[in-house]
Amino acid sequence: MFGIPSTTFAKMWPFGSSNVAAGPSNMDLYRDMQSKDAEFRDMVRAKDAEFKEMLQRKDAEFKEMLHAKDAELQRKDGELRELHADKEKLLHQATEVRLMWAKANDIVLSMRGQRNVRGALEYIAGDLITDGSGGVQAKLTRLADNEEFMAELKVIAEKKNLRLVDIKHCLNHLYHTYSKGMHGSEAVVTIHVTALTATTELALLMALFERFNVTYRVSTDWKEPEAPALATE
Repeated sequence: MFGIPSTTFAKMWPFGSSNVAAGPSNMDLYRDMQSKDAEFRDMVRAKDAEFKEMLQRKDAEFKEMLHAKDAELQRKDGELRELHADKEKLLHQATEVRLMWAKANDIVLSMRGQRNVRGALEYIAGDLITDGSGGVQAKLTRLADNEEFMAELKVIAEKKNLRLVDIKHCLNHLYHTYSKGMHGSEAVVTIHVTALTATTELALLMALFERFNVTYRVSTDWKEPEAPALATE
């Protein structure tokens, strides 16, 4: 062809069968892809099984932890119930003791013929306040240093919208106010509101009587008795 020998043309032709490198056929590539795909699927299944096993293990650990916490909560709930029952029992006993104490105080005041505010103050200072020395007013005044009493007094003051400082000032002369009268016994120690010289006295007397378990009531219908008429010829 065109004067070139056929043998020479065959040697120059780059696409001759003798010059083409042997390569994989389409069937070989397909088989290789199938093999790789099978390996990938096996790997996915293995990882999936491993992941499921891990999830099951974690789920079991979590359930075990929840079970332990539930058992602990039940135990603590039982302990709390027992503590609450003990608390209620102690409160009931404390209430009974206070009632017995109040009855005993009432009996003493009655036997002494002092079931009134003045008599109650003298009984509190003389028999129930055992620390320190001094007279009735001195002992009452020192109650301002008693944290428990002042805490109770503060609660009463807040309920009655009173200033604690005013009540403490009233404490300094409380007995002097009531030492001038109120002799004899009443059916129950009675705080006569109409006889109060200051609103702080009511809160103070209530705190004192509740602190020392003196049975009392508050009355608004009391009037100062008139002085007896002078005898005339």
